[in-house]
Amino acid sequence: MGADILVIHGDRAPFRITDEEYIERFGLLAERGMEFGVRVAQENVALHRSASPEFIEKMRKTLGELAFFVFDFKQSIRSGCTYEQVIRAMGERLIHVHVNDSKPENDCVLPGYGDTDFIAAKQLIESYGCNPKWIIEVYRRCFGEHDELSVAAKWLNTINL
Repeated sequence: MGADILVIHGDRAPFRITDEEYIERFGLLAERGMEFGVRVAQENVALHRSASPEFIEKMRKTLGELAFFVFDFKQSIRSGCTYEQVIRAMGERLIHVHVNDSKPENDCVLPGYGDTDFIAAKQLIESYGCNPKWIIEVYRRCFGEHDELSVAAKWLNTINL
């Protein structure tokens, strides 16, 4: 299909293996993916092992060049973390961003309809030398009319995301 990233949510609580076992298995999968030109990337996901910035940092340090990450704004909120904490944990290995916005009463709205400082987030990501692709990722219930998707995409373009 031509994709070069395989996004993994990973182990969901309750965990059946240790962090070390998970990282080892992820590493084996990542090695296999590289043989096919595919980067296996761990996404930060609430209720999963990857909800923890400490775990993400452990993965990055243990796996080195085999570690790739996908950052999701809403998932960091749902995990009780700031976007800064998760981005710092992913560091220079962040390769893709799932973009969504939030406001106090709703943790997943279209970009531009909430309070997220995307410019600051982009600057933090770039400070690690990353230039990931950004893609809007919201659920159907997060917007009314389909035209709102175009408005959100155009708004993101105005801030160079």
